[in-house]
Amino acid sequence: MGALSLDAIYKDFPSHRVVDGISLTIPQGCFYSLLGPSGCGKTTTLRMIGGFDEPDRGTIQLGGRTLNGLRPYERPVTTVFQSYALFPHLTAAENIAFGLERRRDPDAARKVQAALDLVQLSAKAGRLPAQMSGGERQRTALARALVVEPELLLLDEPLSALDPKLRKQMRLELKELQSRIGITFLFITHDQEEALSLSDQIAVMHKGRLEQIGTPQQIYLQPATRFVAGFLGAVNWVGDVGVRPELTRISREAPAPGARVLEATVNSAMFLGDCLQVETRTPAGDQLIAQIAHGLGEFRRGDRVHVWWRPDDEMALPQ
Repeated sequence: MGALSLDAIYKDFPSHRVVDGISLTIPQGCFYSLLGPSGCGKTTTLRMIGGFDEPDRGTIQLGGRTLNGLRPYERPVTTVFQSYALFPHLTAAENIAFGLERRRDPDAARKVQAALDLVQLSAKAGRLPAQMSGGERQRTALARALVVEPELLLLDEPLSALDPKLRKQMRLELKELQSRIGITFLFITHDQEEALSLSDQIAVMHKGRLEQIGTPQQIYLQPATRFVAGFLGAVNWVGDVGVRPELTRISREAPAPGARVLEATVNSAMFLGDCLQVETRTPAGDQLIAQIAHGLGEFRRGDRVHVWWRPDDEMALPQ
């Protein structure tokens, strides 16, 4: 086992270049996310790692072994697809056993039971996919991928079909599962919250290229480009300076010296449950949003206010 490395990977479609010279290294045992909007090339990258597509140029290696040219089943890699791709006529246990039976593994029964236990599905082993909830189908797909003991697990937006509450629950389960078994996970998503909450490291993709690689904290708090800053969350831009709304303050009185201060007029105030979101406009026409805790005052349309932030909270990113 070892690190996954991509060295100058390119992939062209007839109309355009989908993956444009990607190079990265994913450490062994890491929960790693490829994050980006639809069409950025992240799923194509996953398909090339899994063997479903071949790069036009570049090398893919896992633990020092070159994967180029190997069929999907010849690679120590398994994939959980967005649709889960379960066999509808097979039970949960039979779906999990499928790969082991193709390999004629003499220890298949024990491994299937261990996989069912791992994802807490032992009581549902005899159910067909149509008889299972979305979360149970996802756990079955995970168990089927893990039971063959891969070195790398690829996950192509596996939570996107779940409702919001179940998605949050499954995030916790997925992170805990990866920590427990120690297999490298490569998670493909367009959901910023998923990537930030699950990942040890994130690579942000845009138009087939890597925009930035770093920890969730680095990517969110120290974005390298305007695209990364805006894709990871809302930003108030004043010229080349950006500030996150949750780091933007608002008050009727001028703040203490040392803050960056702009006078503004309140456009609206919206209750969001965990905070109050106040939208303002400066005389220069800049629209600024402040997300503030409850109890810090009431703001109404037309109120004159001071919008301010600390210099340390600024992101200086030229256009």
